[in-house]
Amino acid sequence: MTNLIFFMATILCFTRAQGATHEDSLQQEMQKLDLPSNVLPAAANREKIYVIQDRFLPLKSLNEISLGVGQDLTSNSYLISKQVELNYRYHIDSNWALGVQESLVSTNYSSAAKRLGNYEASATDIPLPRSRTDLTGEYNVFYGKLRFDPTRVFYFDQYVGFGLGFTEFNTGLHGTLVADIGLVFWISKWGSARLGLKDYFDTDHNILGHFNLGIVF
Repeated sequence: MTNLIFFMATILCFTRAQGATHEDSLQQEMQKLDLPSNVLPAAANREKIYVIQDRFLPLKSLNEISLGVGQDLTSNSYLISKQVELNYRYHIDSNWALGVQESLVSTNYSSAAKRLGNYEASATDIPLPRSRTDLTGEYNVFYGKLRFDPTRVFYFDQYVGFGLGFTEFNTGLHGTLVADIGLVFWISKWGSARLGLKDYFDTDHNILGHFNLGIVF
């Protein structure tokens, strides 16, 4: 009987020791999973990392200066209007930004107008833009990623912007309402490429296609 009690006591102590060892092991495994936000365990599948990653380039308090070109897509068949743009943006955070833009506009007569001969003389009263100044507020609607292979991921924002400005015409100065929509692709953590459509409402609706390259700092 004494031997049986001793045997049972030995089994109980061994079981408790094994349970304590298992509990310590489980706690160690849980500590391995207790990682900072935006960090995956070392054994995580590489293909899944870009899915949960936060914004690659946080925009809060960053400056962006860009240079671009644009062309009026709604001018009549007798006029060709293009412009060169210098733009500055201050990013309040990753969603909101304030921007100011100065543009020099060049308007030329098309070959169709030149064939008419006297069109240039009869068009002196047509308002032709010479320069534009805009002040806009912009909002990044959504943030996305394009992945072409396991090592290359492109980050972009789809944005909308609205603002006020004025346009200098050959006939005088006019106030302008501005709307802008497009995509901005982030080049590493130092640059940007913007492609969009901008609507100027002054003496008429003028929809401008534009492309800009910039630096972010």
